[in-house]
Amino acid sequence: MPLFERDLVRRFFCLSFLLTLSAFPSLAQSADSTHVPVGSWIYPALERLDAEGLIGSGILMNRPISRAELARLIKEADSGEPSPKASRVIERLKREFASDNGPSSSRFQSMEADMHDVGVRYIYSDGGPYLLNVNNRGDVLVNGSNFRAGFSGSADFGRHLGFFLNPEIRFPEGASGEGQEVVLVEGYGSLNFWNIELTAGRQALWWGPGAHGALLLSDNARPFDLIKLTNPQPFALPWIFRHIGLLKLTGFVTMLEEDRDFANPYLAGLRLDLKPHQYVSIGFSRVAIFGGAGRHVDAGVVWDVITAGNENVAGEPGNQIASIDAKVVLPFSFQKAVIYAELGGEDEAGALPSRVAYLMGAYLPGAFGFERLDLRVEYAQTYIGKYPGMWYNHHVYTTGYTYDGRVIGHHMGTDAKDLFLSAVYESPWGDFEAILDMESSGRAVKSSTRSAALTWSGALNQKAALSLGYYFDRRTNIDGVAEDDEDSHGLMAGLKVDF
Repeated sequence: MPLFERDLVRRFFCLSFLLTLSAFPSLAQSADSTHVPVGSWIYPALERLDAEGLIGSGILMNRPISRAELARLIKEADSGEPSPKASRVIERLKREFASDNGPSSSRFQSMEADMHDVGVRYIYSDGGPYLLNVNNRGDVLVNGSNFRAGFSGSADFGRHLGFFLNPEIRFPEGASGEGQEVVLVEGYGSLNFWNIELTAGRQALWWGPGAHGALLLSDNARPFDLIKLTNPQPFALPWIFRHIGLLKLTGFVTMLEEDRDFANPYLAGLRLDLKPHQYVSIGFSRVAIFGGAGRHVDAGVVWDVITAGNENVAGEPGNQIASIDAKVVLPFSFQKAVIYAELGGEDEAGALPSRVAYLMGAYLPGAFGFERLDLRVEYAQTYIGKYPGMWYNHHVYTTGYTYDGRVIGHHMGTDAKDLFLSAVYESPWGDFEAILDMESSGRAVKSSTRSAALTWSGALNQKAALSLGYYFDRRTNIDGVAEDDEDSHGLMAGLKVDF
């Protein structure tokens, strides 16, 4: 997208410079640098608080957020006028992250280690599970018994340096259904000075407002081994730029796997989040795959990637995708609502995105007067009428927009449509969730997947929580093969103990 993206990148450069200047006054706000992992129950909880207007300074469409930023948002929400449901959410967050709200040592040599939780899960599937195999950080669950056990913990050195570790034993490991393996799901170090944070290591990313998918970055594939730079706490620019509202700028670079058409290409991304009003959030994202074995990379190629130059011409530097997303909170007294959308382009025409895919959704907290009931509907589409196989594919990088065989963006892949429905009810005995997901893909022979799930999670005491679930998938014409149909039934049980 040459003109469209080039103009956006110029703004990024200007904002990056202003970000650096404005970060110095926030030295006193530097704090723990570890993050709340993508996929945590914390994010739906924050979405509920955001829907009630209790965290107007929070940017939630760029995940993960730091634990220090979470502590700040908890305090902000607690100072408002929450509903009874929001009050229960706040109290649960305060119990979970009590240590993060306390004072932190400013001495660099001071070290504090924290074991966050230990968890075990058992999943049994009669058939090949589908719904359980999306948005799960690249895990592969197979027919039969699947056992997972692991822990997460962190160590903070004063207020500036933090490390996070989340290993897991998986049996079986991978699609072969054999053997066991210890997997480092996530593990990284983060250095935080003046509200500028540098992260290096393995981490999952999620860019966009969607709950069931994102066009550019989701946790469908396994976490990247990356280097990332961001400002963990949103801030306002000085002078007339304050009217832009709060902003957050994030950039990362990683290297993809060896077993693909061009071994170990780079994947780089840049995202700008804006919050011009407490009820409005906007995001601009761009990612690019470039380099790899046999593909020359020099300063010129890197510059073309940064500036979106030479796209769709001979010798183009790589595969580039961009998106714009937005979320609006409607704080009606009779029914609060959140509406959101993401629009992405795989190509460019007349300086505007073309070959457009999109995602849109609505979230209703306290739906229809039932304070304990939350409803969500979300629809996404990468099917483009006259242009088959456009999204997540590329004529140079023929392995596509994937990492270890999983789509990096929305799990449905190319030429696909996905409708997701969810209802969550908070009872005195725990949270019940009912899910219905309808997905189709393909052209000549259409594949179809109909999935449903019913889950329950509840606290056994203040430290231990139990989760149970039943999952059903009905798949027809799997991977475009006519009459290759399968039904699967899955049972899941998990126990997590917090420390």
